[in-house]
Amino acid sequence: MNPSPVAAVTPPAPSCSPGAAAAADSAASARDAAGGYYDVTDPPIRIPVLPKPGNPPPPSPGATGRVVTRFIVDTLGRVEPGTVAVIKASDVALANAVLTVLPGYAFTPASTHAGCKVRQIVQLPFEFR
Repeated sequence: MNPSPVAAVTPPAPSCSPGAAAAADSAASARDAAGGYYDVTDPPIRIPVLPKPGNPPPPSPGATGRVVTRFIVDTLGRVEPGTVAVIKASDVALANAVLTVLPGYAFTPASTHAGCKVRQIVQLPFEFR
């Protein structure tokens, strides 16, 4: 299985002064509804953590398929609870395997030109071969 993040969009940030990232983070959901976006220069990238959750084990030996997830990576690089959605899955058991390990994944947070860390929607596919 080979996950690779595909960055999506994030709501606009004011500036990156102390506390601005937190203010932008708290205002993010309101700005999402208005249709605004950050100009992100560095999208989230999955980083290994210890203990590493690893890739989801297939629910049965030899199981193959694809699961596509979408979630928000917060300003600390964590998967925001309650934001994970399975967009597409070739098998329910594979989707459940992905949902088991995804909360343990860590990412570098997205950032703007000003270096401000921001929340960002990420779409992440998982291939079981």
